[in-house]
Amino acid sequence: MSDFLLGQHSSYPIDNKAENSFTSFAELFTHHDKVMSVSLSRNECDSIWAPIADPKTQTHMFILGRPCLENSQILNRVAQEKKQACLTKYLLDNWLSNQTDFHTYLNGYFAIIIVTQQQIHVFTDKLGVYPVFKSRHSPTLKLASHPDNLTAWLHDEEMTVTLNMQALAETLATGSSFSQASFYNEIDALKPATHYVFHLEQETYTESSQPYWSIEQQKLQQPQKKWSQDIAQAITNAMAKRTHQFSKKNALLLSGGADSRAILFAHPHPNQLCTITFCDAYNAEANTAKKLANIAQSSHQIWFRDYDHYGHAFTESIKTTGGLWSIKDAHYVSFKEKLVNNHWDTIFTGCYADYLLKGLGINKKHTQFLGKPIPLYVRAPMTSHFYQPHFTLNDNWQPQLNASLNQYYEFEQTTVDKLENKRISPLYKEADAMGRLYLIRCTAWEPIFCDNEIIDLYCKMPADIKLNYRTFAEAVQSIVPEKAKKVINNNHGGRLDASEFGIKCRYLLRRFKSKVLRKLRPKTTSIATQASWPNFVSYIQHSAEFKHHWQSVSPQAQTLIKSMLAHDPWLKPLHEWNDDNNDLILRALTIGLWLDLTANTHQYQQN
Repeated sequence: MSDFLLGQHSSYPIDNKAENSFTSFAELFTHHDKVMSVSLSRNECDSIWAPIADPKTQTHMFILGRPCLENSQILNRVAQEKKQACLTKYLLDNWLSNQTDFHTYLNGYFAIIIVTQQQIHVFTDKLGVYPVFKSRHSPTLKLASHPDNLTAWLHDEEMTVTLNMQALAETLATGSSFSQASFYNEIDALKPATHYVFHLEQETYTESSQPYWSIEQQKLQQPQKKWSQDIAQAITNAMAKRTHQFSKKNALLLSGGADSRAILFAHPHPNQLCTITFCDAYNAEANTAKKLANIAQSSHQIWFRDYDHYGHAFTESIKTTGGLWSIKDAHYVSFKEKLVNNHWDTIFTGCYADYLLKGLGINKKHTQFLGKPIPLYVRAPMTSHFYQPHFTLNDNWQPQLNASLNQYYEFEQTTVDKLENKRISPLYKEADAMGRLYLIRCTAWEPIFCDNEIIDLYCKMPADIKLNYRTFAEAVQSIVPEKAKKVINNNHGGRLDASEFGIKCRYLLRRFKSKVLRKLRPKTTSIATQASWPNFVSYIQHSAEFKHHWQSVSPQAQTLIKSMLAHDPWLKPLHEWNDDNNDLILRALTIGLWLDLTANTHQYQQN
């Protein structure tokens, strides 16, 4: 959707404006004056977020991401004006009239850049979905939305760029770098929910910042059913704010779970949505999604992945996202032509629902039924492991990793709420970010669960309420029409509002059927599953494309990765990787390919 470069006393952002464009039809904008220059790209068809300037005050506003207005009625009134930059104009007018309360007009994911005489203001979104990176040691201000673009700029000015080995080690071991801003020592990231002011001087600048919001949780005690009602209302309101009159051609990535069906039926006109389901072969997920789309009377498309859907996407996905964090999440590149060339005004997804409303950032454990784990959860003791698997590093790096985990998360004095907050924000660091960063840069992506009302609920909901499956399930059931209430949740095989005993029985029955079918069917190299995503273990073991990429990692990159791990992954035959360790090889390959793609702009040098 959008990317930018901004620099003080430099023409680099203008000269290299094409570096901001990751699609063929991206619209490029530039501005320069005596002290700064900026280039920006936007990929969606709707231009209500285009840059604008106030000629009287010479104030310029640039919008990255997709902020929406708190009040849907105001948005529709604004939209009745001239389409070009109408939302930007509304925000700029509010900035000029009341800078102190400007942040109260902001909602969603974004970076807002305001250029005045000798000053640059930057507002970051509440949860750090849209990343903004800054050069740490350059005497003049350099900002960018893509870390590799920023380091290419530093390299162009003959500044030394070195690898942040701590970030690479954390990513290999835990799935992402939790304590470091990027893979480079010379780059920092702006904090979420913060108003930055950069005062530009002749050959340098000064910086000040002020948080405009805090993620601190203040728990509210109320019945679970009331929480469900509040969630349903918040989702409905979030959709109303994002369905203004200019958003006419909308798509929804629809699965067989609960999150996306909530979006489908919370839309004021579900029959106007184009719903899309990904799969490798027609499966239970696609069948459930089709039923939901039929009930909504929306068009439904099934996009089938080819066998090397991911392998063919590795290089472009890593380049587009800066290698953050795993090619396991390169879901969209091979569908680029369809996603981009359909020119949707908005592509809705259910991203972040698990983090904000279902306790993904809380340590939890499966409940047991007849000795088997069931997809129902209760709280577990606080540990560094959550959601993504952790892997042990070698004797040199594991102590450093342990120290980093303890220092960042403060396990000796933290609480469940504080630990969850640090895992939630900034969201560009969450381990699944590669797919979402691609959507940010290349599509008209709209993750409605980043809405302010939903974020407020996150801050108020007790941990046990988030982990109670009925809380979210009953919220969704109250949104969907009667016919849709009967459609199963593909995650456990029962209705959304099924009893706990019913979920247990259905889940065990489905597992039993799956085992029987596996024994009856001949062995296969198929990667198709009954869920949204493929069988990565089978893909790793059998794909010639994967093998080619794995063997193509340069000796220098292999050496660096091996210097951190307890064992050499390149000595392990591909057919020996399994469910317990496949995430490690995917992380290692991601880092290896990224190191080779960016080798010309950095040095192999430890912190």
